[in-house]
Amino acid sequence: MLSSEIINIGTELLLGDILNTNSRYLSIELAKLGIDLYYHTTVGDNLDRIMATLKLALQRSNIIIITGGLGPTPDDITVEAIAKLFEEKLVTDENIVDDLKSFYRQNNRPVPNSAFRQALKPKAAKLLSNKVGTAPAFYFDLENIKPKLLQITLKSPKIILAFPGVPRELYHLWETYAIGILSNYSNEVIVSTNLKHYGIPESALADLYPDYINGNNPTLATYAKDGECELKITAKASSRESAIAILQPVIDEVKSRSKEFYYGQDNDTLELIVSNLLKQFNLNIAVAESCTAGLITYKLTKFSGASQFLKAGIIAYSNEAKLKLLNVDAKIIADYGAVSSQCAKAMAQNIRQLTNADIGISSTGIAGPTGSTTDKPIGLVYFAVATKDNLESFKINLNPTLNRNQIQERSSLEILNILRLKLKNYEDLSHVYN
Repeated sequence: MLSSEIINIGTELLLGDILNTNSRYLSIELAKLGIDLYYHTTVGDNLDRIMATLKLALQRSNIIIITGGLGPTPDDITVEAIAKLFEEKLVTDENIVDDLKSFYRQNNRPVPNSAFRQALKPKAAKLLSNKVGTAPAFYFDLENIKPKLLQITLKSPKIILAFPGVPRELYHLWETYAIGILSNYSNEVIVSTNLKHYGIPESALADLYPDYINGNNPTLATYAKDGECELKITAKASSRESAIAILQPVIDEVKSRSKEFYYGQDNDTLELIVSNLLKQFNLNIAVAESCTAGLITYKLTKFSGASQFLKAGIIAYSNEAKLKLLNVDAKIIADYGAVSSQCAKAMAQNIRQLTNADIGISSTGIAGPTGSTTDKPIGLVYFAVATKDNLESFKINLNPTLNRNQIQERSSLEILNILRLKLKNYEDLSHVYN
């Protein structure tokens, strides 16, 4: 079985100065090719540590994917480290020299001497021309390489593919060269899908699927993401169609077993599901927001066609705005406060009536970090949903250690999920809306 690992080289990655998006991209691409990925490693710009990392990788993986350290500056030492490790002489690739001269000529700039460092390669390696940058990638098949320095036996196949760390250049070089090269080493594909859930903790979700989590093909794993949970199901087969055939019965079982907690797949979001349901049932909505400050309305307008269902969105942040824009009774504010189920109900009911919408929804709460009291702590949020014949409020107490933005985000997701569940049962409750 083929195994691979990714080595990202660059001190800036270790320090957090640059977000490492390359590993995610490469992980997805390797899965498409049916190549198992077992390790991710990040190492700084240090010759000895790069060599040690490579040596360890060669002992446990067939395919080594490297990013970074191929540029013209003195700290770009990936080529040097690989050449030293394999006791290979560094030679100049004249084709890359010509590419570099052409690149600088087209940009009306003289070629700095340092640029020619990028034309150096271990003698047995092959440089891969970069059409969107200056640093080439290279491909190194180690089948006939037996360096004394390694003091290990290399398993076959054993190859190294090295790419510049600039994402745009990596993507170009991967698509141009790597897919074709690696396709020769794999006759399988790996297909994954993410089944999205809301309203259930990760541990509780995992408890629903002990029979699948311990499986081999397909495999199932749980992930917690910002108040949501995902079930990632992965299958390996000789073709994409065969892998999907393995996945489908499990997808169907999850939809049945997870019940109302399951809401979508892969790129689905709560706002997308709610938007589609509103359009499906030809319903319109108006939104009155306080603590979420327009975030709910923004989420509902992220997709084309929002004008079909969104009547209006009002941010009534102050008490004065609630009174003047939404006609909330001053007695409600005086007796119960702005953060209360009574105020949330009034906001939802009034925005619906003011806009003649089918549905009115509202949010009001304490986003922090100030404004809390003993009775109304940070993270306390009330929502309401108003229809022609029904008015209902909901209360949540979010973790007060969440920051302001997190509370706003979680609050907006909570009301969207409430709305999703109500719309999901629309056909049984149509008399409430019409």
